[in-house]
Amino acid sequence: MIFDWTISLANYNALYSKIRRSTILQSVAYARAARDVYQQMSRQAVIKLSDKSIGIFQIQEVSMLGKLVHAVILDRGPLWLDKNGTQPHQMAFLKAFQDEFPRRFGRRRRFMPEYEESSKMSSG
Repeated sequence: MIFDWTISLANYNALYSKIRRSTILQSVAYARAARDVYQQMSRQAVIKLSDKSIGIFQIQEVSMLGKLVHAVILDRGPLWLDKNGTQPHQMAFLKAFQDEFPRRFGRRRRFMPEYEESSKMSSG
C-alpha cells in the first residue's frame, strides 16, 4: 500500500463524492477552514494498492523550525472506495501511515479513524 500525494483538489473532490458515507473532516472545505482558523496546512492523498485507487484521506499539518516540531492530524479517515476498507486494508493503512510519519522527538500524531458501524468494530 502506498500514498499518492500528487492528487489534485479536483480529483480528490471527485473521489470524495463517490464515498457513500463521507465525513466533513475529510472534505476540502474543511481543509480550507482549518487553514483559515487554525493555520493548519492540508494534504490529500489517494491510497493505492497494486496501482488501484482504494481510498482517500486528508491530513492537517502544523510545522515549526523546518519540521523539527511537527504535528500530523488525521481525523475521521481514511475513506474507502467501493468495497475496500477491509480489516487487512485498515491494518496495511496503519503500517503505511506509521512508515510515512514515524514516531520521533518533536512530532505529535493524532489519528482518529473512521470506521463503519459493525459488530466487528463494537466493543461488546
